[in-house]
Amino acid sequence: MNLLSDASQSTTWPTVAPLITKGKTLYFSHGFSVVFKEQTGVVPPPDVDVILVAPKGSGRTVRTLFKEGRGINGSFAVFQDVTGKAQEKATAIGIAVGCGYLYQTTFQKEVISDLYGERGVLMGGIRTSFIMVSKRTLS
Repeated sequence: MNLLSDASQSTTWPTVAPLITKGKTLYFSHGFSVVFKEQTGVVPPPDVDVILVAPKGSGRTVRTLFKEGRGINGSFAVFQDVTGKAQEKATAIGIAVGCGYLYQTTFQKEVISDLYGERGVLMGGIRTSFIMVSKRTLS
């Protein structure tokens, strides 16, 4: 499981990559490093399953809802399926971490959705842009 930040994944990949041997499964909680492999250098070996599960909430929210028996929505994706069981593994991990509902996506769509949600909505980029455009239009 590579759960480091995107920046750390890029930095640590040369050390981690040799440990990922044939037949293993490489798990991510975000697809950024793999999707932007030209910039990050994170290129999974061709002989391993590569999956991700991305709960749609903070770790605290995921844990709280799990303890309440409710779960949280999450997405899962398969980047490489060498064993024929990658989707089964991703689904199992999603359930184990507390996703009450899982929907399938791709690594690329997960990255776009996550960046849009975090940067555009949670951090106010869309609201700020709208206000700036509105002020210019009204002036």
